[in-house]
Amino acid sequence: IHAATDELKRELEFDVHQDVENDAIVASLTIDFEQFFSGVDLSGDPLTGTHGNGSKATAVIDNAVGAITID
Repeated sequence: IHAATDELKRELEFDVHQDVENDAIVASLTIDFEQFFSGVDLSGDPLTGTHGNGSKATAVIDNAVGAITID
């Protein structure tokens, strides 16, 4: 999946309360890959539509917004 176009840019925002230790904050992200690829059929030609503005790339990026959580 190549999603390096402005049209595919999405913003994720997380509210996190965490104490700072040694001038650093460590956050763990969880990615639900089942949700990430939900509704996207890559069984035929996986490269078709996954580069740039293709419909598969758009679907995956839209799915990513809900598939990524912070622990």
